[in-house]
Amino acid sequence: MLSAALEACLQSTMPLVSEIGDAGTSFLVRQGVGPAAHIYLVTNKHVIGPTAEARSQLQHVVLHPSRIVQGVLTKVAVQLPLFEDGASLLREHPDFYIDVAAIRADRLLADQSLEFRVIDAALIATDLLLEQHRVSIGDQVWVPGYPLMKHQFPSSRPILKPGVIASPLRGQMKGIAMNPDDQQVERTVEGFWIDVQAAGGSSGSPVILKPERLLAVGVETVPRQSPPLLLGVLAGVEYGELDGQRVDIGLGLVFNSQAI
Repeated sequence: MLSAALEACLQSTMPLVSEIGDAGTSFLVRQGVGPAAHIYLVTNKHVIGPTAEARSQLQHVVLHPSRIVQGVLTKVAVQLPLFEDGASLLREHPDFYIDVAAIRADRLLADQSLEFRVIDAALIATDLLLEQHRVSIGDQVWVPGYPLMKHQFPSSRPILKPGVIASPLRGQMKGIAMNPDDQQVERTVEGFWIDVQAAGGSSGSPVILKPERLLAVGVETVPRQSPPLLLGVLAGVEYGELDGQRVDIGLGLVFNSQAI
């Protein structure tokens, strides 16, 4: 039987397809409480469109949540606009190299037939929460997403990948990326790696701390229950180069929770 934390994690995650056919994973986060609350769809910038200019020209994205159809949980298509009353609903991280974006998605709440949950913003991992719960290298994580856009038919429930935190959560990573002028440059970003086997379509997946953990207390190892903290957003698989060949090194690049 699934835990309540895992069920919420799975139901907050859904496939996203852009107006120009790019596709990946997205998830819902709620900020605020009561009438002042808003929900946001979080993903990678590149899932919505390849460049800032291209994204600025788009009018909508298509989500694939589930609803009950003739008694069966079934994947459906829902169009989510990127503009409302002439104002953009899309917010991108201002750092070009931090591949995180959010779309205000309050209108999803109007359709009571849709089956989804949201991750509360109180679970976004702050430095204080990471310290309180002693989150570190070696802890296990959940990564729900859509590798190669696979999902559980006929619903849109994601594929759940287990992973392990493989580098410090508040570290810096260096790598080669394309700059706004389409030139290769070395870039440094705040983020971390996880040991996970991912594939195209997984981009935009939430990276969630597995609540059931074993912690060292003195000379003993004791079980401890932690909240399912949102640690970051998966950007994709990290590749290296060996003898001139591109090599999948089995690591996923994660932009940490400060980018959300």
